[in-house]
Amino acid sequence: KDDKIRIAEALSEAGVHRIEAGMPAVSPEAKAAVKEMVKRNLDAEIFAFCRAMPGDIELAADCGVDGVVIESPVNQSFIEYGYGWEPEKAIERAIVATQSAKEHGLFTTFFTIDGSRANIDWYFYFVNKIANEGHFDSMVVVDTFSGLSPNGIDYFVRQIKKKIGKPLEIH
Repeated sequence: KDDKIRIAEALSEAGVHRIEAGMPAVSPEAKAAVKEMVKRNLDAEIFAFCRAMPGDIELAADCGVDGVVIESPVNQSFIEYGYGWEPEKAIERAIVATQSAKEHGLFTTFFTIDGSRANIDWYFYFVNKIANEGHFDSMVVVDTFSGLSPNGIDYFVRQIKKKIGKPLEIH
């Protein structure tokens, strides 16, 4: 916990505008570290990392964070074989989680796990469902398994910018 606090203070002093402080759902110690970062009233905004689960959002909100990064698998194959879910279940979970974040007044960043390997039509179907039925303020373009070339990421980002009217971040 102390190391995390020192790192957060150093990042804030260095001018970092947002710190992803950790995932409160991991452990009571992780939650305590996030809470302490918030209590320090740093110049940086403090965000928590969350799975697409309302319980994770509740824990983050309890810490007093400024926002959340909500992760959800997007690639159909990864959803089915990595998580053992029907793809629509991932959409439902993301809608509920992002709505919960909005209800808590949290800035919401939607993190699309394995998005770069998803079928592009499915990807936009998924993301637009979350944008329209759920909520997010910004979206992270994620190349989880580093499969995109520089030209590929350029193409992917340009397509997303055309179809999604939200600020984009890269992971």
